[in-house]
Amino acid sequence: MMMASMRPATVIGADAPANLHSGVAVAAHPGATERGVLVLLNDDVHYARETTKTNGAKLDTFNSLNEARPE
Repeated sequence: MMMASMRPATVIGADAPANLHSGVAVAAHPGATERGVLVLLNDDVHYARETTKTNGAKLDTFNSLNEARPE
């Protein structure tokens, strides 16, 4: 599992705790097993091999051909 945080822990509204919670929830989900490395960014789950950054100025810039969201 790979996660990222945009706001540092020293500012109001730091997103690391919520991202960590989401990452643990996805990693623990039975639908996430045997899917390889997953990338969790902006509450979207992607396969690491297919993830690309499409725009440097937008928050929802990471995309992949097939989302890996566990069902």
